[in-house]
Amino acid sequence: MTDQDITYSTIEHDYMQLKDTFDNHKFAYIEKLTKQYFIEGLCSKDYEKNNIISMVSSSKIQLREVKGLVEEQEELIKSISIEIYELEKKNKEYEIELNELSIKEEEYEKRYLEFNEKLGNVKIMDELCNKVKQKNDEITETMEIIENKNENLKKMDVTKLETDLYDLQIRKEELCEQERNLSRIFYDDSLVEMYEWYLNGLQFLNKLFFCRIEEIKIKENNLTEIYFGIGNLSVVACIEDRKFIGAKAFYLERNQDLFDSLVNECVFINDLRLFMCKLPFIISKEK
Repeated sequence: MTDQDITYSTIEHDYMQLKDTFDNHKFAYIEKLTKQYFIEGLCSKDYEKNNIISMVSSSKIQLREVKGLVEEQEELIKSISIEIYELEKKNKEYEIELNELSIKEEEYEKRYLEFNEKLGNVKIMDELCNKVKQKNDEITETMEIIENKNENLKKMDVTKLETDLYDLQIRKEELCEQERNLSRIFYDDSLVEMYEWYLNGLQFLNKLFFCRIEEIKIKENNLTEIYFGIGNLSVVACIEDRKFIGAKAFYLERNQDLFDSLVNECVFINDLRLFMCKLPFIISKEK
């Protein structure tokens, strides 16, 4: 509670106390006059009506004076109340301004902290710039040393180096030629071995399936066509992505239905070997 609040509460308390005191005095005064008139009426038989009227008139005058004092006090209290209201209104305005100032103070403190943080970052950047400058100086010194060494190398006799380089190039060509000769010999031996292996494989297939492999064609999209013959009949089998997808017979006069049925069956189970095994039986029926 502020000093103003204490002052306002004290004035209001004094006003209430003064009002209670006035009411008590008024009640006591009226009671006293009533008792006095009653006693005088009992004690004096010669009590005149005029005296009573004059006493009532004087009491009315005194009552008006008291009322006047009361009205003055009420006006005073009213003016004090207005002043209190105005002061309270100003106090609320001051509180609002104080809150706004507090918010601004917090914002200023926040900006101050941010400024200090940025100032710290600036100091760090200055340190980094100094380090970068130091490294650049070191690099410059190193480049100068390298340039000096290059100048010294240019001044040296390079005849021996050129001779050594020429000898090394000749030696390199000789070794490359030897490597090519060895590779050619190894490749020729590999071709002979591969030819013998495929020749034996074809002979084995001819004995196993009673057919001869005439040609193998590899086309686009992983399509392979194998041409082989059985007696006077030529057949081509098609393989795509390692799957048997179909076959076609040339010069087949009879049993075309059996041939197509065999092809569909072997395509369904994806088995070229079964097709080559059963094909001779169909060919035998052509005779």
